[in-house]
Amino acid sequence: MPTLVQPDIVAVFGRTEDFAWSAYDADGEATVLAAGDKIRFKMARKPDDTPLLELVSGSPTVNGSGVTIADLDPASGTVRLAQGDTISFRGDYHYEMNLVDDSETAPPDAIKQFIRGKITFLPSQLGDLGL
Repeated sequence: MPTLVQPDIVAVFGRTEDFAWSAYDADGEATVLAAGDKIRFKMARKPDDTPLLELVSGSPTVNGSGVTIADLDPASGTVRLAQGDTISFRGDYHYEMNLVDDSETAPPDAIKQFIRGKITFLPSQLGDLGL
């Protein structure tokens, strides 16, 4: 599954952001998920750094960030970055999304990257009155 480079994502730190995703290979072939497959979102300062945020479908964070699978064929869904998880992010980060293929046996649960790109966190307006 070749990796697609996606347009940059712009988000606001300290705010909840939802992004739609879909899994297609570089030839435009739709990815079909099977029961047991997982989608993973990872974000770090540099492509080869330890992730500062790692999300796996079906396992949201305490703050509510997570990956949702909406359709299996073609594979699509949403990534939610909850404000409690984004409050400390500022500037540019790299992200990737992977399919953890439950049906693969060599290697078991093969990790197949299908999207990678850059996400920039901008400051928000001050004064969240009445909250």
